[in-house]
Amino acid sequence: MYIGIEDLAANALIGILACTREEVGRPKFVRFATLLDYGMAVIKKLKKDSGEEATLIYNRESNSMLFTDYSDFFERHTDDEGYDGIQLRVGKTEHDLFVRFIGSIPVELQNVMADRTLISRYILKAA
Repeated sequence: MYIGIEDLAANALIGILACTREEVGRPKFVRFATLLDYGMAVIKKLKKDSGEEATLIYNRESNSMLFTDYSDFFERHTDDEGYDGIQLRVGKTEHDLFVRFIGSIPVELQNVMADRTLISRYILKAA
């Protein structure tokens, strides 16, 4: 099984949106380094929970293609501390991300990526 950066980014941003609904105006942003840590944790948990092996597609080319292939969803952004990452385009919603990205990945992977402990530990802590 392969996990693309677009699937990780979408799920991370869904986690941020789901947990910060009350925080109007908060940027919907995740750093590349945070995304990589989250991706590695997803792979480890997937192996532990289901025995399924996975490979994370995370490299300079896939990162660049993310902004070309999915420019209607994501934009490159640098935060106030100078870290590069992925920001959700204005107007895109949790539902939009789910329909486009999450519905097409295997259920085992969906369950692991949506694990609240992983989202809290890797995504929300860094957001």
